[in-house]
Formats: sequence, structure tokens, C-alpha cells
Amino acid sequence: MMSPDQTISQWPRLNEYILYNNAIMIIYNIKYPYIFICTILFSFFLYIGLNIAILIKISGITRKIEPEVIR
Repeated sequence: MMSPDQTISQWPRLNEYILYNNAIMIIYNIKYPYIFICTILFSFFLYIGLNIAILIKISGITRKIEPEVIR
């Protein structure tokens, strides 16, 4: 198992792979439109999900936690 930071650093490369895989599916799945549509939708949602996860990770790092005020 890799640490979460190593995994995070590889996510942009995974995004590139997803888009590249989409291009291949466009070429090969013209004969089967249902597989084509499902592949596009799945990889599109996966792409968005990864980007949201990256944004959450970045905002979690940059957000400063304010100490509680003691009365």
C-alpha cells in the first residue's frame, strides 16, 4: 500500500489515462453505441470524482483550523 500522498500525486496522471482511454473507446466502439455511451458516462463521472477528491484534499491541506475560544 502506498501512502495517500503518493496516491494523490498520481491522480492527475490517472485523469490523463481516463481521457486517453475515452479516445480509444470512441475509435473502437462506434459499432456498439450502448457500450460507447456507458464508457463515456462512467469515465466522465470518474474523472469528475477524481478532480473533486483532489480539490477536497488540497482544501483540507490549505485550510487552517482555528483554535476553540476558551471562555
